[in-house]
Amino acid sequence: MRLLELEGISKAYGSHRVLDNISLSLHSGQTIALLGSSGSGKSTLLRMVNGLVVPDTGRVIFRGQDLKSSDLSAFRREIGYVIQDGGLFPHLTIEENLTLLAQDLGWGSSNLLERVLDLVRLTRLPAECLNRYPHQLSGGQRQRASIARALFLSPPLLLLDEPLGALDPPVRRQLQDELKELFTRLQCGVILVTHDMAEAAHFAEQIYVLEGGKLVDQGSFPELVRQGSLCFQTMLSSYRCLPC
Repeated sequence: MRLLELEGISKAYGSHRVLDNISLSLHSGQTIALLGSSGSGKSTLLRMVNGLVVPDTGRVIFRGQDLKSSDLSAFRREIGYVIQDGGLFPHLTIEENLTLLAQDLGWGSSNLLERVLDLVRLTRLPAECLNRYPHQLSGGQRQRASIARALFLSPPLLLLDEPLGALDPPVRRQLQDELKELFTRLQCGVILVTHDMAEAAHFAEQIYVLEGGKLVDQGSFPELVRQGSLCFQTMLSSYRCLPC
């Protein structure tokens, strides 16, 4: 089932064109990666999927419905969103962060507790973290909590914007493996933004390579290697830690 479609998306700020005629699609249960250097437009494209940025031209279609005609509040409840630093509210405990939106929607206390415990197990977040504040957690624990919050309403679509970029390499590798297993289990659609080629290859069935706001390459990692485009080969040659 096609979960998301972007059709001819363009965006400019003044004379600077951030995105130029981007089209892609995502199916339920599929993980795709937006790969590119800083300023390539990948984070802007992700925010456009979440309705945070409005395209100048083109359409964002989610489950067959044009985003322009959607109730944005209801639309965003169907999307989990994780940014690099986690985005947790510093004045709330981890449990309060996890349950904030569900409480606003009127969930009962027993349902909240059941979902919190489910997500603690699912994301392998230590239960003792629930009563702590974000600054009292390690980087890996904060990202587990952020992912748990994004999954709280069981969204069919998960957006990840450099979610592991600030973590130390050993923690990052562990979370990469756990997240890939989690995505397979949940069968939600996932869009991952990264500038890390190994991370894109590890997670994604399809990789979309952006450069200067343009979509310059797409395919699986082996396909991109075989195609040998100049842009991808330049990225490949400058990357020192290729996946096995």
